[in-house]
Amino acid sequence: MVVIATVVGIAGLQAAATILLPVLIASFIVIVVQPVVAAIISLGVPRGLATLVTILLLAVILSGLGTYLGDALTRFAVLLPEYQAPLSQRLDDLMGWLGARGVPVERLRLEGVLSASAVADSVRGLLGAVVTLVSNLLMVIIVTAFALLESTAMAQKVRAAFGEGTSDRLRVSVSTVQRYIGLKTVISMATGLLAGLLCWALGVDFPVVWGFLAFVLNFIPNVGSIVAALPPALLSLVQVDVAQTLLLVLGYVAINVGIGSILEPRIMGRRLGLSPLVVFLSLVFWGWIWGPVGMLISVPLTVVAKLFLEQDAGTRWLAVLLGPGNEIPVDPEAPTRVIQPTSALTQPGD
Repeated sequence: MVVIATVVGIAGLQAAATILLPVLIASFIVIVVQPVVAAIISLGVPRGLATLVTILLLAVILSGLGTYLGDALTRFAVLLPEYQAPLSQRLDDLMGWLGARGVPVERLRLEGVLSASAVADSVRGLLGAVVTLVSNLLMVIIVTAFALLESTAMAQKVRAAFGEGTSDRLRVSVSTVQRYIGLKTVISMATGLLAGLLCWALGVDFPVVWGFLAFVLNFIPNVGSIVAALPPALLSLVQVDVAQTLLLVLGYVAINVGIGSILEPRIMGRRLGLSPLVVFLSLVFWGWIWGPVGMLISVPLTVVAKLFLEQDAGTRWLAVLLGPGNEIPVDPEAPTRVIQPTSALTQPGD
């Protein structure tokens, strides 16, 4: 029965992707903008007006971003055939260099691993997944508006339905999730801004697109930063030269090491981390269910699940298994064995 229920549930998630994905994206947006609504209310503005102002501001930002990305990706699709010829030449030069050193390049050519068309198709699919995130703007904005209006009464509903204990655990969980999503969004915005400025400084076309791509993929640890660097690096290889491309790659490495490996753990703490195996499995699972968009939101979904599991004693062991291994709790009621020294200078009763 458990297996059957799991299969039916997974099939339902796949079938309801058109509805669930905008709802999930709207939920993340609500968590991020909730402090903005609270800050406006603290100025003496009524809650309804504060929510309306926040929704209008969010609608303007999302509409402007969607319009710009749509126009930029249309221009990119038009210029893509022009990029393919020099990219093919660069890849031919690379395969000649590899072949001179004994690498079986003919097999790579036959399998299409290093072909310009395969690279172009991969970039087009990646950018198409990013566009899907902002394509259903109307649905996202409507769900966000209703969720913001309902957020005040939700705590009272949970307290009345499940009691004070459940309400407190839910409040702590939501607060922790809000902190994670908010900080991760700010850190991702910094990563995207620096990546966009780097591409602009080196003369790579569409720097805003690559900055936004770095912002979105920064929610996927380890893998996302590598994938975000590939399209601008390939475009730089076509537009400029190898030296500029190496400089671009080194810039991406510096950004992701400085922010992802040094700044982010200090700000967010290691308790919010996931096991590398869990990250990979979540990418595979949610990518299989919801495609590229599922891969983009897989890690935030898993982190949110882990934070909620931590708040209940019966499910805390699952949160520990999902973590990186440096957050194993110590049970204060566990028996402790004290080993006495066995020196000749030790007397009974010492």
